[in-house]
Amino acid sequence: MDLASDLESDIRSDSESDYESDSDLGADLEPPNLLSSEPSSGISTPRHSIGARIQAVTFLELKIPHFEITAKTGISKAQIYKLRDKAISRGWDPKVSGIVEVHHVEDALYPGRAKTPQNIIDLILKTVTRNSTTRTWSCNRIASEVSSNPDIPSVSGMTVWRILKENGYSSCKRSVKPGLKLEDKVA
Repeated sequence: MDLASDLESDIRSDSESDYESDSDLGADLEPPNLLSSEPSSGISTPRHSIGARIQAVTFLELKIPHFEITAKTGISKAQIYKLRDKAISRGWDPKVSGIVEVHHVEDALYPGRAKTPQNIIDLILKTVTRNSTTRTWSCNRIASEVSSNPDIPSVSGMTVWRILKENGYSSCKRSVKPGLKLEDKVA
């Protein structure tokens, strides 16, 4: 019995030491997390940090296989080659300098939609608050009224709705209550 228990304890201690060594090795094998913490802009691919992008293009020029680059940086093969093409189109010449600069691989600025001019916003708010009838108009009706002015470019109903929401206006149902009868007033 003592021999069996000694053998069992030896097996248990060997298996525990294997788990410890596996966890130590596993920490070294994991690729570093080089994804940036920037919010996604609706694109399905993750946004990688500038350092990871520069490193990926540099590794590619050093003839390191793409699977190793992907393991080290987290950037896919297709993205690596797109980054290289982007860097070349922005003036990077691998034969001359070899140094990848930030402006070679950073994202382009997307200016977005133009802001509605303040004079149009003022005209929309003036139209809505003109009287009780214009307060009940739909956004499309307000847009056509504002767009009828020859100095103002065409305005959509959605633009009117957005401007009204931004300025604290909301839709409400107009209710007309009947007046009191003479006998109700006396009572």
